[in-house]
Amino acid sequence: MKTILKYITLAILGATIFTAVNATRTSPGFGGEAVFLVLPVMWWAFERTFKDCAADFKRMRDEIREEKENRADS
Repeated sequence: MKTILKYITLAILGATIFTAVNATRTSPGFGGEAVFLVLPVMWWAFERTFKDCAADFKRMRDEIREEKENRADS
């Protein structure tokens, strides 16, 4: 439930920022602020990437420790 609320909040925040930025425009076009509409997807991708990298570093650290222990035991 906490995760769902986080992404709903990010979606509302992104839509609000997008609307606020476009409200000040005099032309009907839009530019880089459209990225705020995909804020939940970007957040998920960055969060997932960070967690995966942390898990990989932890796994590599454990493997290095095991190799050092095996060398010391030999």
